[in-house]
Amino acid sequence: MNAHFVFTHPDFEKELFQECALFGAKPDRVAKGIVSIDPTARMKHKTSLVWARDEWPDVEIIEVESVAKAAAELRSRSKFAWTQFSLHSHRRGELIELSFKTKAKLDLMHAKKKAWPEMAAGLRVNPGFALISESSMAICQSPRENLPGGDYRFEENKDGPPSRAYLKLWEWGWRTSVLPSAGQMALDLGASPGGWTWVLAKAGLSVHAFDRSELKLDLPKKFSSRIQFSKGDAFQVT
Repeated sequence: MNAHFVFTHPDFEKELFQECALFGAKPDRVAKGIVSIDPTARMKHKTSLVWARDEWPDVEIIEVESVAKAAAELRSRSKFAWTQFSLHSHRRGELIELSFKTKAKLDLMHAKKKAWPEMAAGLRVNPGFALISESSMAICQSPRENLPGGDYRFEENKDGPPSRAYLKLWEWGWRTSVLPSAGQMALDLGASPGGWTWVLAKAGLSVHAFDRSELKLDLPKKFSSRIQFSKGDAFQVT
């Protein structure tokens, strides 16, 4: 049976290890940010791991002599575009990835720049690979997350949103299968300075924002007209 990789978050490794212990799995470290657990034990646990960034079931470890050989090995296993989780020899991994500059890959690059909610619904670029040494590669045809390794990084908008909190909502947009749509109403409780309100209003939703502090938004009228702000504690509203 092939390996089962779990991608960790540096701040929550302890919690992940405790969670694995609940179903009898003992994580073995593969590399920084990745542990391996017994696939048989993992199969007994029917739900996703709460503290994992991503999971790669049925991982193959293959030896690759060159970029061309690596690309050929990947192509022989899946016709879809492969995405690198950067772990070792990043530039070498980029060259392998360049062998798969398909429309799906270009769509992914565009979506990461535009972010939620402008990414294509159901966009999924699988499978994933990670170089664990210059000549050794871990590959998985069905990562759990849309971006292999749970590596959600976006091209930040440093002019519009008043804080970086909006990135959390962007990541949620990639992880959920059901996005709110234009024309719906959203409540943003504890909204100041307004990062989430900014995302939702730009997505076409009407937003009722509550906070004791004012919002710090500078939006064109076509977006700001969708926002209703109430100063105070939303939980005291009757």
